[in-house]
Amino acid sequence: MSKKSTSRCTGKAAFGYRPCGKGSGNFVPLRCRKMEHSLTHAIAMCCPSQGDLVPTSHISYMLRSPEYKKKTLKVKAMTMTMMMTMMKVCVLLLCVCGVSSGRRLRLGNCTVNVHTHELRQHFHTIRQSMVVQDSHMGIKLLKSDIMEDVQPSESCCFLRHLLRFYVERVFGSQAAPQALQRRTTGVLANAFLSIKKQLRQCHDQAHCQCGEQSRVKMEAILTSFDKLEATAAVVKAVGELGSVLEWMDAFNQGKDTPIKATHG
Repeated sequence: MSKKSTSRCTGKAAFGYRPCGKGSGNFVPLRCRKMEHSLTHAIAMCCPSQGDLVPTSHISYMLRSPEYKKKTLKVKAMTMTMMMTMMKVCVLLLCVCGVSSGRRLRLGNCTVNVHTHELRQHFHTIRQSMVVQDSHMGIKLLKSDIMEDVQPSESCCFLRHLLRFYVERVFGSQAAPQALQRRTTGVLANAFLSIKKQLRQCHDQAHCQCGEQSRVKMEAILTSFDKLEATAAVVKAVGELGSVLEWMDAFNQGKDTPIKATHG
C-alpha cells in the first residue's frame, strides 16, 4: 500500500491511517474516535508523537507483549470485581426493598400491610430490659385462650382494639419506665397507628366486624392490666409484645385461624 493513501487524523470521526514511524510497509486503518481500547492502548505506547505511522508489525508485537497482556488481565480483573460488587449491591437492595414492602396479612375480609420484620427488630432492642424488670412472671395478659380462639371474622376488630390498647395505655402511659422513653417507643407506636389506620378503613367499609367475642377478650386483657401497679403493667405488656407479633404473623400464612402464640 502506498504512503499516499494515508491520511492525517484531525480529531474528527474520520477513517484513515494513524501516522507513526517512517518507512514502507503495511499500515492499520484506525478510527480516530471511538476506537477499540486495546488498539488505542497499543498505539499510545509505541507512538508518542502524532506525526509517526503505525506499522502492522508494531501493533501485533504490542498486543503480544507480556506487559500489555499483564495490563489487560489487570483491567479484566478490575472489571469483574466491579461487576461482582454491583451484583451484591443489587441483591442487598432487593432484600431491603422486600423488607420495606412489608407483609400482607389477611384478617377476615380485611387485608393490611405490616412490617413485621422491622417491628421484631425494634421489639428485641427493649425486650430483654423488660424481662429483667418483670417482677410478676406468673401473670399473663395475653393468655393462650385469649389469643388462640379469635374467630377469623373478628380478627380485624380484635387487633384494632389491641393496638389501640398498646398505643394509649402502654406506650402513652406516664408510668412507662425510662427504658421505654426513647426512639423505640415512638417507632412502635407509629407502626401500630399505621396498622390501626388500615384496620379502621376496613371497618368503615364494613370489612371489620366487631362482635361479643372481641369485647370479652379485650375486657379480660384490661382487667389483668389494671390489677397490676402502673409501671409493672407497662413492663408486662411490652414483654408480651412478641405474642402479638407472632399472632399477626400467623395470618401471613393465608390461614383462617392463627397459629398458637408463644408468650414471654
